[in-house]
Amino acid sequence: MKYLDEFSNPELAGKLVDQIRAATTRRWAIMEVCGGQTHSIIRHGIDQLLPDEIEMIHGPGCPVCVTPLEMIDKALEIASRPDVIFCSFGDMLRVPGSKKDLFRIKSEGGDIRVVYSPLDALTIARENPDRQVVFFGIGFETTAPANAMTVYQAKRLAVKNFSLLVSHVLVPPAIAAIMESPTCRVQAFLAAGHVCCVMGTEEYPELTEKYQIPIVVTGFEPLDILEGIRRTVIQLESGRHELENAYPRAVQAEGNLPARAMLQDVFEVADRSWRGIGMIPQSGWRLSPAYREFDAEHRFSVTGIHTAESEICRSGEVLQGMIKPHECAAFGKECTPRNPLGATMVSSEGACAAYYLYRRLEVTMPETSPEKATIDTEPKATIDTEPKATIDIEAWVCPMPLRDSPNIVMGHGGGGAMSGELIEHLFLPAFGSAADAGMGDAAVIEVNGVRLAFSTDSFVVKPMVFPGGSIGDLAVNGTVNDLAMAGARPLVLSTAFILEEGTPLDQIAHVAQALGTAALAAGVKLVTGDTKVVDSGHGDAVFINTAGIGIVDDRADIRPQRATPGDVVIVSGDIGVHGVAVMSCREGLEFATTVASDTAPLHGLVAAMLDTGADVHVLRDPTRGGVAATLNEIAKIAEVGIALDERTFPIPAEVRDACGLLGLDPLQVANEGKLLAFVPSGDADRVLAAMHDHPLGIRAAVIGACVHEHPGMVVARTALGGTRVVDLPIGEQLPRIC
Repeated sequence: MKYLDEFSNPELAGKLVDQIRAATTRRWAIMEVCGGQTHSIIRHGIDQLLPDEIEMIHGPGCPVCVTPLEMIDKALEIASRPDVIFCSFGDMLRVPGSKKDLFRIKSEGGDIRVVYSPLDALTIARENPDRQVVFFGIGFETTAPANAMTVYQAKRLAVKNFSLLVSHVLVPPAIAAIMESPTCRVQAFLAAGHVCCVMGTEEYPELTEKYQIPIVVTGFEPLDILEGIRRTVIQLESGRHELENAYPRAVQAEGNLPARAMLQDVFEVADRSWRGIGMIPQSGWRLSPAYREFDAEHRFSVTGIHTAESEICRSGEVLQGMIKPHECAAFGKECTPRNPLGATMVSSEGACAAYYLYRRLEVTMPETSPEKATIDTEPKATIDTEPKATIDIEAWVCPMPLRDSPNIVMGHGGGGAMSGELIEHLFLPAFGSAADAGMGDAAVIEVNGVRLAFSTDSFVVKPMVFPGGSIGDLAVNGTVNDLAMAGARPLVLSTAFILEEGTPLDQIAHVAQALGTAALAAGVKLVTGDTKVVDSGHGDAVFINTAGIGIVDDRADIRPQRATPGDVVIVSGDIGVHGVAVMSCREGLEFATTVASDTAPLHGLVAAMLDTGADVHVLRDPTRGGVAATLNEIAKIAEVGIALDERTFPIPAEVRDACGLLGLDPLQVANEGKLLAFVPSGDADRVLAAMHDHPLGIRAAVIGACVHEHPGMVVARTALGGTRVVDLPIGEQLPRIC
């Protein structure tokens, strides 16, 4: 993982772009096969940097996207059965079937579990011998070896209650199908490096010769992709059509021989249907006769389910590179990540999702000026960052609120769009005139001439103890920080425990002691409380609610409505640490260094900022939903645009690596000891200096500015000089398949 930053170096990217420009004399259409490459291209703005003559066509290499609708419906049918534990990678939970998705089944009582490996599902099967455990085995050659090994182990260990729902597809037949299409415009391919890591490159020379096309194997980081494009253009310009390996640090010609042997033993090649494309002969795998007993389709008798695709969804044309996502009439209207018609909009590797998340607003970042912000937005490399085209976003509409789920799902508590919809469209109408219109994290109430801040918060963290803290620390610091974000000095807290029957008393004592220690450290008193116990199986060991009161500083007028064009946006330190710490502990993930939660009380830091005499406009702590959710909320409330510069984000290497591994956006990962501040540009230097002098602000950094452009939206200049939208997360972030 230590090499990731090296493969995103903007200066080296600029040199590669210059070489591509110098080599290009004609128009060329190049297809990147893998959805991971598509997202990297759009996320980093690589296509914005290329000469106009180079068109990148987005191919069918997204494993979620090409899983046929009927296979999703088969999964939903199996997962809804009461005797089944259905296991899947997180990518699949939001993929729509004909009527529901796995999230909906889960909310209706289905036992659906997100796992990080199919071997986790096998472990679950061994721990639950009275339940049928099914793993949803989808994807290309990349994920197939682990699924094959799991079935092999299930047979070796005689785990009879485990089965695999297989929907594996193969890349070379898809390339051939694309080239055989009468509408094909593709002149060259970037092949997926991770597929070739497994299978090698032996199948590709035949394709280059038959179709007279260059194929260049490449990776997924910006420099990998640019180098692949450079080699491809040189071949095209010189009239060559060869296989090149531009990913030699990972790919060998023979591939992974033990993995290939396992695949040959457990699977056999078969015809496969591809979502939006149709049947491609000999383009997938199914379990071989020796392992057919583990085939979930046959075990649960769902082979007869057949489903028609949506008539208005054009994801099949997107997957074949016939159209760009925004050329579909449903894009951004009937079809959004919140209400997707096709898998290309919901998958973390789908082209439609990439365009919606990063490109639905094509902007030129504002020039630096004193009245806007003292932030350097000039790219480090000499790269043309003008967008090639403007996507028409007129008449875009949000989907109808809450229409896709009549039940609460986990995403409603994720701090993103679903949480906002729940508050706006359920709670506030239900409360009626009893609700204050503000309903923020902390309310400011004047009593006898004294401004008081009041806040309440609930904590449902799993595990209850994690590196750097526990649910007890969070319960104090979370409420203290909500008060601090209103400019208040916290005074007193209440605390209420909801305990699950059967939880060991020593665990509760540990949490309670941590809570008391955190209260002492924050200088607040615990003045009242409550305790309730729920039946075993109806809680999660311990839930805590805390409410707090503080006195607002006379100098403070801090509220999101005060965000103003020209304000500088400051973050107090490293982003995403708490979320990765909890996730790594909860899921048993190990990294080179231990990631510890950043939970801490921030009122002392806020006091130091106010002591500078600066007019602090907005303070927020970016907890659930992370920096992205918080900034989007402020932009919407204040009706301002927010322009960020990715090069200034203080993201630790271990957080960046963990998020890269799991397919998560660090800006959407929770923080518990960080704040975002909006201050006038003239006050920025002294506020930043005061923060640097405080232990909790040593790594504070200016990350952006408020602007007049794109009101209500957050847009970032990428490290390479492109632009992307920083979107509000929908719900819970989920790990991707590959």
